[in-house]
Amino acid sequence: MVKAKFEDFELHIAEATCMYDRYVVLIKKPLEDFEVDLKKLVEASVESFNSRAPGQRHAISCNAYLTVIVNKRDDSDQVFCGIYFNLKSPFISLRGESLLNDHAQNDSGRKVE
Repeated sequence: MVKAKFEDFELHIAEATCMYDRYVVLIKKPLEDFEVDLKKLVEASVESFNSRAPGQRHAISCNAYLTVIVNKRDDSDQVFCGIYFNLKSPFISLRGESLLNDHAQNDSGRKVE
């Protein structure tokens, strides 16, 4: 069975960190915290991928801001890593209501009184 290594994805982590720094505005998650979280998620996905059951090809780790998928194609022994930003607007709630008022918002997008 093909094994993944954290070191194989260091370039992916560097590229995702650069994209986060350049394009994502998230006051609750400074760049340093983002990078720490990303590395933990990649490590978790690699560990899960390496301990997967026979026939399984994917390992997924996520938090409120990121999803990391480590997988292998059927026709190749190469292991891939996908890093996705779970983006959301702080101005629209789950029901489509505007949150541009005096109410705070929690991470789920619901109003907090």
